[in-house]
Amino acid sequence: MVAGTTLSLVLLFLLLLIGVVSISIISSQKNLSNTEFRIRSDLESKGKILVANNRIALSGMVEDNAISAIQDLVSATVIESKNEIIYGIFMDAQLRPWAYSDSLQKDGKPKNPEPLNDTLSLWASGLEKASSRKALIANLDYQEVVEFAAPVHFDGDRVGTIRYGLSITTMQQALAEARQSSKKSLGILIGFLILLAVAAIFIGFITAKFQARKITRPISNLVQSAGEISQGRYDLEVIPESGDEIGELALAFDAMRLTVQKYTSQLENMVDEKMRQVRDILDSIDQGLLTFNPDLSINPEWSYTAKRLLQLNTQDRSNLINVFQLDELEKESFQKWVELAQKRYTSMRWEKIAHLAPLKEREIVSEGLTKQLHLDYEPVLDSGGKLKC
Repeated sequence: MVAGTTLSLVLLFLLLLIGVVSISIISSQKNLSNTEFRIRSDLESKGKILVANNRIALSGMVEDNAISAIQDLVSATVIESKNEIIYGIFMDAQLRPWAYSDSLQKDGKPKNPEPLNDTLSLWASGLEKASSRKALIANLDYQEVVEFAAPVHFDGDRVGTIRYGLSITTMQQALAEARQSSKKSLGILIGFLILLAVAAIFIGFITAKFQARKITRPISNLVQSAGEISQGRYDLEVIPESGDEIGELALAFDAMRLTVQKYTSQLENMVDEKMRQVRDILDSIDQGLLTFNPDLSINPEWSYTAKRLLQLNTQDRSNLINVFQLDELEKESFQKWVELAQKRYTSMRWEKIAHLAPLKEREIVSEGLTKQLHLDYEPVLDSGGKLKC
């Protein structure tokens, strides 16, 4: 009783630990998701504020055709960001770059004044409001950035687009640190809970082992008795060693043993009697009766007449080829008929199949005499209805 209660408490404690670990994992994942959302939101907010401020300043500069001022503004914005901004671009309504600045080209002057026709430029030129998009920049060794872009208007007309590519390296580092911190905290908690679980399991194991000592020996003896009985030793008595449920099981098992012993003995007598009857019939009929297999081998159950006529007791006459002294052509013809019988016995009447048998009359020499035999064939089916022999 005490052991059972202890085991129940251990199981309850383990379930409680599993619940705590599950809740902790869910909470950790939720906090991590919130942190990632906050970091991404900060980057998004920073980029949108940047292009929003620049679009206001650029509106008048574009109208005044102040290209140098635009280049200085874009260049200064990139340089002062301390590598957080990878590049800055201002292009007019015809997608011609007025200003371009990155870590290698700090003066803001574009190298190629031709209109930009890459996918990212086309996307930015079609925006109606500030927006962002992730991209891999080929001319920057396929560096991954988040580009923020916004249209620049003057008196209601679109005069250009301001674009800044912000590095996601800082964001990735912050996310990696957040994930690492979350994993570390979760690992410490799970480790502590595992130690508690191991302690609980150990206590439960000791308790269960103590309790098992009371039932191990009678169960082992019962299993041993079952093994002996399964090998046919029905005279082996099963003796109960306790008065509990295991003892009742032993009594029931011994009663079953006696019942099986009784019916087995009766069944063996019945089988022996039936076999004697079959043997008497086979020995009394005046026809040669035997069965053969698809490989033309003869089964050992044959009538006395068949044994006498065909001399089936001789070892070298255990198949039809030897018994009926078939030559190669006859053997081949008979084997083909056997194959036909195997394939068609379910779809053709057996009388038709038997009529096609190539061996119906046979003259053999037995016991120094020439004997004329008339052969007939009947199918032998197994319990599943399949042709057996």
